[in-house]
Amino acid sequence: SGGLDDSISNLLTDGNANSSGITRDPVMVKLGERIKDMKQSFIVAYLNWDGARPEDMEVPENIFEEREKRKLVKADPAKESKKRDLNGNVKSESKVMNIIDDDTEEISGEIFDTRQDFLNLCKGNHYQFDAPRRAKHTSMMVLWHLHNKNAAKFVQSCIVCSREILSGVRYTCQTCTDVDLCADCYKKPNVSRGLCTHPLVAKPVETESNQSGSGSSSNLTAAQRRERKRNINLHIKLLEHASLCDSKNCTSSNCAKMKQYLKHSQICKEKMSGGCKICKRIWTLLRYHAQSCKNKNCSIPQCRAIRDRMRQIAKQQQAMDDRRRQMINRQYRASHPSS
Repeated sequence: SGGLDDSISNLLTDGNANSSGITRDPVMVKLGERIKDMKQSFIVAYLNWDGARPEDMEVPENIFEEREKRKLVKADPAKESKKRDLNGNVKSESKVMNIIDDDTEEISGEIFDTRQDFLNLCKGNHYQFDAPRRAKHTSMMVLWHLHNKNAAKFVQSCIVCSREILSGVRYTCQTCTDVDLCADCYKKPNVSRGLCTHPLVAKPVETESNQSGSGSSSNLTAAQRRERKRNINLHIKLLEHASLCDSKNCTSSNCAKMKQYLKHSQICKEKMSGGCKICKRIWTLLRYHAQSCKNKNCSIPQCRAIRDRMRQIAKQQQAMDDRRRQMINRQYRASHPSS
């Protein structure tokens, strides 16, 4: 675009001053040289501030013409893109999309709890930011995971037919990595698994419909989301009460049930990693409690262990940041010995 070309030309101005008489920083000149070949990957934003000149606030003619062309194309029904389902049928547009106000509603997700969790999500799904096209796709998928918390974070593919296993049962090897078979290929008698000769274990595929909760949070209305948040807070208070309650005749009607759930989480052999839904719910409530708990001598089960683990992860991330920063500094000093 013309605006970006002008900006880069200003950065590349040779000498101490450009045509306007403004002194250029040598670092900015060097930056202009490096990004000149990558100008197609950048977006220029024009900011209107109090000291802006009237000519700077006018939209360039070529940009204005391009906007008008896109309006005409968008208004043409024949050229309008239609969303289709897996069978190729055009989806109906009767579904009402709920608009979420980011300023009034706080949205949290497990993928953003730590930098390592976000890195694991990107590595497992090959999300990348090295090109504008990939960055747009990655941002779209990250937002989708943020608004669809109950959906599977990773989708396994069958090593025989290469199809994604989206529902039903998958057969996986607990010794070899990335060895999964779909139900159809598992039934074949002479199917080839490569070097893997270990017995396969059947595991149900977790989908948005069979997980706990009321499904996708993006399909909930504002009132339903507030009610869901209120229920979570009530369950956390019930957990804290049941953990400290010693009375056999407690007046709370749900105290005894929560005590059973806590006892189950201590003796369960499957645990959350094995797919136990009760352990998963209890662990989620404990994690919510630990994130806001400030009591050093908290008697809630696993509270101190979870907080210690969170501090350990924070220290590991800080160490990773320090190592990355030192490596970048060493590379910079090696490439600029005079400085």
